[in-house]
Amino acid sequence: MGSFADAEDPMGVLTADPSQSNAESQQQAIEDAGWQVQAVNWVYEQVTGQNLIETLIAPIAGDFSKIETNAEAWGQVGDALRAIRKNLNQGISDLRESWDGAGAIAFETLLVSTWTVALEGDAMLAQLIGKGFQKAADMSRKMTDKALELIKKLVDRLIETAATGWIPVAGWANVVRNVQKCVEIVMAILELFEALQQMYDSVVQLVESVKNAGTNLAKIKDANSLGDAVNIGLQAKDDFTAVKDSATGVTDAATGVKDSATGVKDAATGGNQPAASGTR
Repeated sequence: MGSFADAEDPMGVLTADPSQSNAESQQQAIEDAGWQVQAVNWVYEQVTGQNLIETLIAPIAGDFSKIETNAEAWGQVGDALRAIRKNLNQGISDLRESWDGAGAIAFETLLVSTWTVALEGDAMLAQLIGKGFQKAADMSRKMTDKALELIKKLVDRLIETAATGWIPVAGWANVVRNVQKCVEIVMAILELFEALQQMYDSVVQLVESVKNAGTNLAKIKDANSLGDAVNIGLQAKDDFTAVKDSATGVTDAATGVKDSATGVKDAATGGNQPAASGTR
């Protein structure tokens, strides 16, 4: 007789704390750029009337680490569901050793065609959501790094402005040109954040499509025959296709972020050109 022991521990894959995924590396990235930004924040405020940290740093803080937390959590849910499926299959195999006949075959067929299919289907959906969040997190991380890089360029521009602003005539002409470049860089970064927002919206759409599909496990109660079980399996396939289409939307949105990054790069290139100097 089989031992009916679990093949895997579903709770074991849920013990890790996903909130600690990459929080430290993100905090370090912000700190690396933070002291430069704070040192010249007053210059930016004097020129534009806005707080540099609130305008650029605050929108970055916390974004991709929170998204990665969601990705990790959904991945763990998928792993746990697969562990339950493996335990169910193991139990079916153990039961087969001590029970045979028409009743045993019918019982095994029902379990395999409903619970096994539903568990695997929901596991795939959970992991697909996790991949969608991870895709968004990866792009957010890259864009955060790009934004921080541009902020450093902006800081250099502001330092140059502060250093030459006292020079009569030519110095103030440089100030005007430098402030223009600063504004271009700031606007490019803000457009980058808007592109990221669109990508986050596509992830929300992904989650909504899963909610609309519903869990396959909840549909098992309506399966009264093998035909019903087959229909559940077909519906699960259709639901998975719909969710996969939403996941494609996340990828398309990520492409939009890359396009915005090109505009940001152009602004940064313009921001690197030295301002003309001289006397009148």
